[in-house]
Amino acid sequence: MNSLKFTLAILTIAGCWQPFSSTSLIKHALYDAYTLLIISIMYSFTFSQFMDIVLNVDNPNDFTNTLYAMLTMFAADYKILDLFVNHESFAELIQNLTEGTFKPFLLVEIEIQRKFDKIIQNLAKCYTILIMITYIGHVLISLLINFKKRQLTFRGWIPYNYSSFMLFCLTYAHQYVGVILACLVSVACDSLIIGLLLHVCCQIMILQYRLKSLINDQNTLRDCVRQHRHIIKFAYAINKRFTRIIAFQFVASTFVICSNLYQLTRTKLIADFIAFFAYTLCILVQIFIYCWFGNKLKLMVCILILSNLIKMHTLKLTFLIVMFVGCFRPLSWTSLFMRVIYNLYRLFIVTILYIFAFLQFMDIMINVDNPDDFTNILYMALNVSVSGFKLLIMWLNYNNVTTLITVLNKEPFKPLDLSELKIRQKFDKIIRSNTLRYSVLIASSWTFMSLMSLLTDFKHRKLTYREWVPYDYSSYMMFCITYAHQILSTFYCASVNVACDTLICGFLMHVYCQIEILEYRLKKILNDQSILDYCVRHHNSIFQFACSVNAKFSQIIGLQFIISTLIICSNLYQLSQSSLNADSIGLIGFTCCMLTEIFLYCWFGHKIKSKSVQVADSIFQIKWPLLNNNVKTNLLIIMKRATVPIEFTTAHIISLNLDSFVAVIVNIILNINNFDEISDNIYMTLTVFIAAYKITTMWVIKKYVITIINVLKEKPFKPSESCEVIIRQKYDKTIKKYAVWYYGLVQVTVICIILNAIFMDFMEGNLTYKAWVPFDYTLPIIFLLIFTHQIIGMSICAAVNVACDSLITGLLQEICCQFEILEYRLTKILHEKHILHDCVRHHNRIYEYAHMVNRRFAKIIALQFAVSMLVVCANLYKLASISIVMINGSLVTLIMYTACMLSQIFLYCWFGNELKLKSIGVANSIYNMKWHVFDNKNKKALLLIMRRSMVPIEFNSAVIITLNLDSFVSVSIIKMNLHL
Repeated sequence: MNSLKFTLAILTIAGCWQPFSSTSLIKHALYDAYTLLIISIMYSFTFSQFMDIVLNVDNPNDFTNTLYAMLTMFAADYKILDLFVNHESFAELIQNLTEGTFKPFLLVEIEIQRKFDKIIQNLAKCYTILIMITYIGHVLISLLINFKKRQLTFRGWIPYNYSSFMLFCLTYAHQYVGVILACLVSVACDSLIIGLLLHVCCQIMILQYRLKSLINDQNTLRDCVRQHRHIIKFAYAINKRFTRIIAFQFVASTFVICSNLYQLTRTKLIADFIAFFAYTLCILVQIFIYCWFGNKLKLMVCILILSNLIKMHTLKLTFLIVMFVGCFRPLSWTSLFMRVIYNLYRLFIVTILYIFAFLQFMDIMINVDNPDDFTNILYMALNVSVSGFKLLIMWLNYNNVTTLITVLNKEPFKPLDLSELKIRQKFDKIIRSNTLRYSVLIASSWTFMSLMSLLTDFKHRKLTYREWVPYDYSSYMMFCITYAHQILSTFYCASVNVACDTLICGFLMHVYCQIEILEYRLKKILNDQSILDYCVRHHNSIFQFACSVNAKFSQIIGLQFIISTLIICSNLYQLSQSSLNADSIGLIGFTCCMLTEIFLYCWFGHKIKSKSVQVADSIFQIKWPLLNNNVKTNLLIIMKRATVPIEFTTAHIISLNLDSFVAVIVNIILNINNFDEISDNIYMTLTVFIAAYKITTMWVIKKYVITIINVLKEKPFKPSESCEVIIRQKYDKTIKKYAVWYYGLVQVTVICIILNAIFMDFMEGNLTYKAWVPFDYTLPIIFLLIFTHQIIGMSICAAVNVACDSLITGLLQEICCQFEILEYRLTKILHEKHILHDCVRHHNRIYEYAHMVNRRFAKIIALQFAVSMLVVCANLYKLASISIVMINGSLVTLIMYTACMLSQIFLYCWFGNELKLKSIGVANSIYNMKWHVFDNKNKKALLLIMRRSMVPIEFNSAVIITLNLDSFVSVSIIKMNLHL
């Protein structure tokens, strides 16, 4: 038995287990003699201690001094005797793990067993090391103290005079040999029991895998039922074989711990204290491992019961947070007592939140008399109020939320095969990841603000937040209570926000998940047209579920939008009125959290809206000629309904999409009045940031970029004749020309910036860009190094931007090139009709290639748009602030820098627009062909290409940013409006 190899080796050394290889009579006899020798040593030592208690002990100290070792020896004696007598039944128990339904067949099952084998072996080794370290420490202490004084370590009744050195050494050695053998027996027996418990857990996990494999007919239900029955029988057999050992061990361990604790209270020597403490720790570990792995087995059984239902698994982490903050009582807490306890806990949190909010609003009404104090209190008062409101709404909607959870675990939402299960698991992972990230962001912000308050406000006896306090808190105790109430309130406020936001976003992601599962089911219609009715019902159920989620949480979302916007405006006002300090950093973090809160709702709402419309495209791509009329009619009904997207709204006017988020951001930006400090250095900071992001992203996706480039050298993209080569060369020349022009513009700007910096800033001893330098740079050599670092950093940043932008626009041009090659190939159909199939394939591959390029560079394009807009706006603000008499080199470089940023956006939009027009132009090229010479089959193929060409290739990022001239014009208009 490889999994229990280490454990069985210890058992063999301890005389508890005769090796399976010992089959001869002589080996049997020798090992039995060895076992009897060990039993004799252990029992004689135990007997001497027992007789000492009977004959010599006359006070509690001596009794406890003897008891702890005697009980441990008793337990070890019983274990070795039981294992020796019942060896055959234990061997049969272990042998069962390698036979019948317990034997793994598939590679996955073997991997599961290997994982548990490794855990069993590591636990046995760790437990052995702990016991051996304790034993060696005990021996060393005894040798240094007791042996020198000719004293035995353990009390015992010795029926002979051991005053001579030889007899003393033999008696001393007998005691410690008995102890080491007891340690080995305990380690071996405990490891064996734990190993068998873990093997039951292993079998349950293998059974779970086999149950999941039922949908692929890899296993039959009968085999799973048999295995489950065998697992239960095996577990009962383990319990029956070891029940007396475990019971005896529990009783003995309890008495030993009590005895040791009594001795620890009376021990004065440090060495004795350490020895007793280590020994007590080992006994506690012994009890703990029995309880821990017994509980683990119980949990595994519970997991097996719920594994097929996937109940609460989809939002497991989210519901843990929701339950912790009092928003949702666990479904298992059905008893009256548990409900009362949880409601009291929830009431406690609600009370804390509303008292804090009430005190802050009272302070606003009674004490506030200026805008600064008003905004200083308002942001936290509003945040705490909305948290309390969320908690109350969740309390009232308990049954509704429970219904939503239950619906996700029933048909038609329940996954029906392995592919659907993988889709569900993929979204479970996304939800968990988003929950963790959002929780970390909020927790980091709260922790930073709390630490700053402890280091600044608490020392000076100041409260973190202003509030009306109806009592005198000048005494230290009252101040600490008031201060703790504020910190606790903000903690629960942050936690409630995390809980509700992640729960709502989790439900939104599950709507998205169901749409993806529906698309997968629709693809299977070609093989099984009977499932269409199920798909129609599923589509209707998704709409109903989305409406239910929207109805249940619309109040929370509506209030959150209003409050978040007010808080952000309030915080931006405070930031504009204060210098940069620790409080400002905390306020910036808080504002980022509020923006993230709005963004989460809008992002996931927008994803659902886009995904719900995409169902129609998925249906359109199905092979319609293979379907009957009834199926086609039903599919058209689904397509008709899918044209109206699932849109989450609140208060009937606020839609959860990125347009709403952009509207909030623009509204906030338009209300900022002090841009001087912000715009002074932001243009270069943002540009360096985007360059760093580009180079990092390009490093990460290097393999994908190489693949994208290499695909252009393969069929059907590879030119096949001289005319196609000429088309490719024409576009290569165009790509090179634009790259050189763009590089030239950027390099001229860089040279101007460097020259201006040398003649203006360097001569006066100023750095080109403001920066925090953590050391004194007044020395010329240090200043030169810092100045050079800034110039080199700026130059590299420019080169990275040119390289990345040229690559993306070059790939856009390559796609245009492929469309022109396709148009040329289509013109040859009149003479070579057999190439039409290749043209259709080429057209499909172009769309796939464009989608791949868009997916790889979407984040870069989105971030570039956002940063370029901010930089250009900041630069225009600076330009507007400069009077005509202040024109100098800095103004010229700023104008050129702004021109580079505009060119950057223009390049993306221009070539994106060219690609859009080129993709539509294919339909016109086909329309201008001589249709009358084609047969019906060719005409149908051409119509398919034309139909697909009606939907242009549009490069977009963040879903709402589309690369075309309309986007460039929109950006320009926004900049002019902001400038005005």
